[in-house]
Amino acid sequence: MLVQLVLGFLIFLSIGACDSRDAGPLYAAWRVEIVDPASGVVHVHGEIPVMVGTTTLALQFRDLKRHPQALLALTARSGGRELVVDHITEDADATHRIDVTGIVDPVVIEYTINPTFFPPGGSEKYPSDARSRVVDGVGVVRTGSLLPTMTDGNRNARVSFSLPADWVAVTPWRSVDTGVFTIPASEWGQVDYLGLGPFETLELPMGKDIVRIGVLGVDSEIDVDAVAGLLEFHRELAGSPPVDPGPRTVLLVPQKFMRGGAAGARSTVQIADAGVLAHELLHWWVHSDLTTAEAKWFTEGFTNYYGILAAQEVGLLSQDEVTECFADLNAEMRYLERDRPRSLQQVSEGYTREARSRRLVYSKGTLFAELLERELRLQDRALSEFMRAVLTESRAGLNNKDLRETLANVYGNLADARFIANVIAGEALPDMGFGPATGRSGCARYLPEHGDQPFEREREP
Repeated sequence: MLVQLVLGFLIFLSIGACDSRDAGPLYAAWRVEIVDPASGVVHVHGEIPVMVGTTTLALQFRDLKRHPQALLALTARSGGRELVVDHITEDADATHRIDVTGIVDPVVIEYTINPTFFPPGGSEKYPSDARSRVVDGVGVVRTGSLLPTMTDGNRNARVSFSLPADWVAVTPWRSVDTGVFTIPASEWGQVDYLGLGPFETLELPMGKDIVRIGVLGVDSEIDVDAVAGLLEFHRELAGSPPVDPGPRTVLLVPQKFMRGGAAGARSTVQIADAGVLAHELLHWWVHSDLTTAEAKWFTEGFTNYYGILAAQEVGLLSQDEVTECFADLNAEMRYLERDRPRSLQQVSEGYTREARSRRLVYSKGTLFAELLERELRLQDRALSEFMRAVLTESRAGLNNKDLRETLANVYGNLADARFIANVIAGEALPDMGFGPATGRSGCARYLPEHGDQPFEREREP
């Protein structure tokens, strides 16, 4: 009798394992393969279990909206049967729908994609403007440019990589085995940056999790201790750790490969520049969803300001280098406002459409923070009080009215006139005594002696 019960229990487990549609959370398996990095193309194989009652799989490739030509081929099949894939062009995102009515076996998806992605303002004239691309020797890939989300309900995922010899995958996901990672359904679809190449990888403890630091082809003073110092500065500024738990990734790449940097949900990629690194790390707190478009001056300008201060605090920037940075930003702001000053709200709203607005978000936004700090110090107050009030709570979608109210809650009317003058009314910032621009800092892109051509140190097509 006991033997029969044991056998019956084993048969029950076997049936449960085979019919995964009735098991708990389902895993979608993805294999990312790079055979010829110089081609810039990636091949992806996916096996997706079909949930009970599902009639359609809808795959959304987040970044195809800007680069629809990137998807070179996509097919789907199940149990040896080819499935029809419809591309829905009228959707806000690039969506591919697959009819899975009556399908029991997993759906096998094969596609070839070029994950090159240029953000708003990036120019294809300069490959280093891209925020996602694979080239001979290295790849940095946005998940939104590589892997789709499923709008009928994301699954837990297991992602493996098949890469050229000596290449490794550096990801913010939990590692199961060498080159194999798991991603909970709640984290699938967030934009992360993956390092694919011969990276040297270091690890930094961060609470219960780790920060993986991937370094490739750079000689820099930035090391594990420097990253740890920057993260501690930001944690103290915000008054709390980043909202999203889990492993994180910091990728340092050569300046010829990428201009500046970018931040994802739990990842950053940037050149080995102290100010850029500090800026991108702070975006784990000052994330893109924190404010609406009209307050981009806060998410980028104030992040830039505190990135500079953090880099100085941990010894990555000297006082002279900080002074040069502010002087370059001031010269850029004065040059871009040579015809008329513009409000921070106005340039924020033009951030994705116009290069001058985008740069004023950074230069004028940074210097507005410095001006507020100076004026608050005269009242024995500090701008960090405002930052903590904004960042301590998990919030999103703040507009200028919200930020003005927060300022009033923290300082009374001490900063209100300044907010109205520069954020709303568009007055020019007063002279703050910065010296002449040198262009050595790399903080500015437009300087008077270079006219309307973006200037950057060592910039190459």
